[in-house]
Amino acid sequence: MTGRGRGPRRLAALGVVALVLTGGCTDDPEPGPGPDASGSPAPPSSEPVVTVSTGELRGADGGAGVTRFRAVPYAAAPTGDRRLAPPAAATAWTGVRDAVDPGRDCAEAEDCLTLDVTVPDGAVPDGSGAGEQRPVLVWFPGTTFAAAPTPGLDPAALVAENDVVVVVPRSRVGAAGFLDLPGVDGAGTLGLLDQQAALRWVRAEIENFGGDPGSVTVGGQAAGADAVCALLGDPDATGLFQQAFLTDADCGGVSLADTLTAGTGATASGTWRDRTWAREQDAAWVTDAGCPDPAGQPAAALTCVRSLPAEDLLTADAGSGPVLDPALAGRTTRVPLLVQTSSDAGAVALRDRTTQTDPTGAPTEPTGTPTGAATGTGTATGTATGTATVEPEQEPAEVLLPERSRELARLYDLTADGPGSAAAQQEWAPVVADRVFACPALRLAEETLAAGAEVRFAEFVVDEPGDPDLTATLFGVDGSDAADATLARQVRQSVGSFVTGGRPAGWPELGPVGDEEPGATAAMLRFDPPSPEIALVAGYRAEHRCEFWDAVDVSDDEGQSASRDG
Repeated sequence: MTGRGRGPRRLAALGVVALVLTGGCTDDPEPGPGPDASGSPAPPSSEPVVTVSTGELRGADGGAGVTRFRAVPYAAAPTGDRRLAPPAAATAWTGVRDAVDPGRDCAEAEDCLTLDVTVPDGAVPDGSGAGEQRPVLVWFPGTTFAAAPTPGLDPAALVAENDVVVVVPRSRVGAAGFLDLPGVDGAGTLGLLDQQAALRWVRAEIENFGGDPGSVTVGGQAAGADAVCALLGDPDATGLFQQAFLTDADCGGVSLADTLTAGTGATASGTWRDRTWAREQDAAWVTDAGCPDPAGQPAAALTCVRSLPAEDLLTADAGSGPVLDPALAGRTTRVPLLVQTSSDAGAVALRDRTTQTDPTGAPTEPTGTPTGAATGTGTATGTATGTATVEPEQEPAEVLLPERSRELARLYDLTADGPGSAAAQQEWAPVVADRVFACPALRLAEETLAAGAEVRFAEFVVDEPGDPDLTATLFGVDGSDAADATLARQVRQSVGSFVTGGRPAGWPELGPVGDEEPGATAAMLRFDPPSPEIALVAGYRAEHRCEFWDAVDVSDDEGQSASRDG
């Protein structure tokens, strides 16, 4: 979701597994970088060279039993007239392009639509056409739709230990990816369209790297997982992947802003933006930048925005997330699914909210008080949809859920301090974790199971702040504690077996469901260091107060969807 970040910490992950089903080049070649850009014959090299539809690529020995191809273009640079337009076909180059240096991050540069491919040593076919095809994991990293993804991801161990191919694309974020202007094809969703373009590139080209285009698992964390939710709800993505793996996803549309920004209405979602609200928010930035009002002069506004310096767009206080009906996210395509959420997700979201912008695009208060949070002592600033006034004698629970405030306060032992202070954030973290992450993930799992798909569900427990999370465990992010090495191998083995065959080692299927009490006998996996264990979903549901939040949010979701449709 837009207000979330994911720093290193020990995973408290709720994982749900359900398999999910869901290129070309231009005529004007451009020189490729490196010593062979002139088109002269490449010098002898022991490094593998792969031919794709746009030209030749030279990879590099990545150590640890893997070969890496970095910054491989999957679409044309979205600059000039391609700014704020759907991704176009990548431009061809002459000679051999060195794919050895890291690509540019989309939060820092417009020319960023590239991806990294990591393969086991010896995976690249020798040209005889007889090479083995390996399962593929396409991973969309977090943290938010408005910021740079988690740095330091290294899939080498996952690739080498499981004999799989891992692809990590870069896609537009912030205003470059999600600015919602009238007259723009794909307005508000360009970053998501980039990800679909990357998946189409995988389908067309991954066989050249030793990957199997018919065995693709798509996965992600935080905003990356939210993007997978969007793929699951988009018929245009059907057939681009066969399984899905979600980590700390927000498919349900109940956001951090909805939970902390009391009284601001249904469009306060931090993941999926309502079109009316998004147009108002983004138009304000456009006019502040000196361009015409998009509502009255859409063509002139677009021309003006395309002429702005890149820095203005990359730092814009707009385009904070995709424009999408949350009722569609994760609700259309049904395939075997793996969804995971962390026990510390609420604490991390609250912590990161103090240093990032909120879903309205406004900076959070430097004291750590979330913008719009009810503190119980005055007025809470609302989103573009309105404001919420908190009387001094009111407690935050009364503002968040006026009709059930006493029950909420009793369930979580809340005080009148609200989530603004550092001390109070600790008691509000479970509220955020349960409402925004844990219970929506369980609902998605149970809905997918009811639709007939194979589902697996797990929770990864975080013991202490700063311990590595699932992404750190799976991809070896810098800062992972060596003491977690055994658990990390278990996680990689489980995820690897899912990617290779759809059945994670040691993870039970979600079910069967008890007749008398739904979910009473449904099994799940709980990653509680030092080793995983089988647990019952009924215990998880009780621990995270999901019966309470289902009663609150399922009816709210229906009302919000009706409001958006109307």
